[in-house]
Amino acid sequence: MLTDDQKETVRHWAAAGDSLSDIHGKIGQEFGITITYFDARMLVSELELSLNKPEAKQDEEPEQDDDVSSANSLDEKPIPGGVDITLDSMTQPKAMVSGKVTFSDGGRASWYVDQTGRLGLDPESESYQPSEDDVMAFQTQLQQILKSQGF
Repeated sequence: MLTDDQKETVRHWAAAGDSLSDIHGKIGQEFGITITYFDARMLVSELELSLNKPEAKQDEEPEQDDDVSSANSLDEKPIPGGVDITLDSMTQPKAMVSGKVTFSDGGRASWYVDQTGRLGLDPESESYQPSEDDVMAFQTQLQQILKSQGF
């Protein structure tokens, strides 16, 4: 996806304190490469970069883990900030796993992970765009669910 020089530039952005959102935007602006927010997150993980997080978000992380361990079912789990995610009992065609998500503002979408491991999000309203915080909460919870399901 990125050249070694571009990866080094991303490392410098992270070291300078850029957020995931900043890095995602700069990849598009400075490299002319369009990637999803999820792909940017996977890149940061692949490069084993540590991003600075605001104190409030660091405090929320243990609560999120508590919510996961106290949930009764993997089919529906509350996410801090009002985001709810469910797994489909019958997976969508051409997907390894799929489900639904309701974001904190009430926006709803179907989600899926395809055979190549890419995450897709199909909002009910074509113009709907969830907030960055909701997307991050959704992705974090989804990763935890997928790990627990053996993906």
